[in-house]
Amino acid sequence: MFNFRSLVSKIVFVLLIALLLIPATGYTVEKFIVRCIYFKPQGAAPVDHDRYDKLVKDMQKWFRNEMIRHGYGNKTFKLETDGKGDLKIHTINGRHPGEHYTGDLFNAYYQKMSKEIPFFINNTSNRIEQDNIYIVILGGVDVVAGVGSTWGRAWDFRGGALGGTAIVSENFEKLYPNHFTSIIYHEFGHTLLLEHTQVDNSLMGLLPFGGPSHMEDFEARLINENHFFNDDHILNPPPEINENLQITAVGIDTIRFSFKIKGSTNLYHAQLKRGKDYIGSTALTGKNATADIDVSRSLVQNIQLVTFLVLDENGNWTRKDFRNIQIPEPVDPEKDNVSTFKFLTLRDGHPDSITPINNELEWVGWDNAGSFEKTPNGIAQKLPNWYVHVPKLDEWNSWFYSHAIARIEYDISRWNFNRFEAHFYLPNPCNGNADVQVIGLADDVEVYKSEVLRSPAAQNKHFQINIPKDTQIFTIQINDAGDGIGCDHFVFGEAKVLQVLDDEPPDTDEIADDIIDDIVCEDCVPDTDREPTIEEDLGIKPKNKLTTIWATIKARQ
Repeated sequence: MFNFRSLVSKIVFVLLIALLLIPATGYTVEKFIVRCIYFKPQGAAPVDHDRYDKLVKDMQKWFRNEMIRHGYGNKTFKLETDGKGDLKIHTINGRHPGEHYTGDLFNAYYQKMSKEIPFFINNTSNRIEQDNIYIVILGGVDVVAGVGSTWGRAWDFRGGALGGTAIVSENFEKLYPNHFTSIIYHEFGHTLLLEHTQVDNSLMGLLPFGGPSHMEDFEARLINENHFFNDDHILNPPPEINENLQITAVGIDTIRFSFKIKGSTNLYHAQLKRGKDYIGSTALTGKNATADIDVSRSLVQNIQLVTFLVLDENGNWTRKDFRNIQIPEPVDPEKDNVSTFKFLTLRDGHPDSITPINNELEWVGWDNAGSFEKTPNGIAQKLPNWYVHVPKLDEWNSWFYSHAIARIEYDISRWNFNRFEAHFYLPNPCNGNADVQVIGLADDVEVYKSEVLRSPAAQNKHFQINIPKDTQIFTIQINDAGDGIGCDHFVFGEAKVLQVLDDEPPDTDEIADDIIDDIVCEDCVPDTDREPTIEEDLGIKPKNKLTTIWATIKARQ
């Protein structure tokens, strides 16, 4: 006789066994999202959900705004949320009081806490099925101030998964009450492959009160192809770094690290660090490439180990340590008959570049338009749609793009530079209405003033300005020629200051009047049917362009 009750009991029993076995055999969760854990030792207070919901969502928005600011578009990481859109926080009840986990947080986590976190949440176990980042907040756990008090780590594909873990103790706030938000952002940055920098108030630099002010250009570039900031996930084999590392001296102050890379798809970015500190990076193209990363000798003088990280266009990456580093002796420029030079950039920390000393608001005269650059190591910012992409931007090894009225000051007091050289381009967004004057100043004394440069004639000029001996501050000043018409965009390409060792330097009056390459483009031809540019639509006039501190002072004279 068929026993229906017995059949139902068996089905229920089987389902219960299956449910009990799920944590032991796997746990399905969306890949490439950020998940939050609250580790609660015995006696610790419960998680303050509202606080962390706001903090982590603010961080998500901050990264989105920074990626937009750097020209990479509206992208940020995804969060694990409940059906109502609230941040999901997994509470793990510890088996011991907080005192049991006190000390060096890195070792305490690995040796004690991780054993108590179920493997379907713990990214350090069964990692072959995990491709997530975990933010772990520790409640009621005292930490030792200094090394090991907080940490973050990214897991690479060689370990079977992509992702990372960032650990922060709530009691960290007792040691550093004004830095708790900054430290969460910072440790999360490590899970995205970012390393320490020495930039004040930045994401990975010297931590500010209340939260970081900005992310560096090279950091945004690295994150741009990170799986956690993209929807497409192609998990091809990561790049391979050749065993042979070449180290050469470039002049007195610079060391060049060169290594070969082979990718299963096109390569994207290479980065160099010593210990936990970023010291240089370069852009890559193609499946096979040689990465040349130049760094300041002072950063690597006494090191024994450097680490290279390479990322391909699909966001897959690998890193490799090189030990027993031997730094070569400096090359004397005079002895080897080589001119000393430095690139002039805006924000790049390249060892062969100098950045301005004046406020960046003075670098651009069109309010909120911004200034953009391609650094000497090939990393180019994406221009916003109100600036015009011109052919030379693809050809020059470096450039910076801005808008008159502008003043850019460089401290060259450490060197004996006697010449400024650069290409110059007037992008011409308004059918021949752009015109500027370029002025060179040595310690605020005018040493050069160009004629009025008008588009489309000034499409690619070569500047060469002699700098007087013992100059401390060299300034590039771009005026709007005083005609009351906007559209005065400008680009300097491969700008540099040099110490020329020739016996007979060029005449001081040899200036940028020779057109090296006459570029013809559609934008240079009047087009009455075209849509007005953003600048025209906004009705930019000279008084609107005098938005900088320096320009305001000049307007009052």
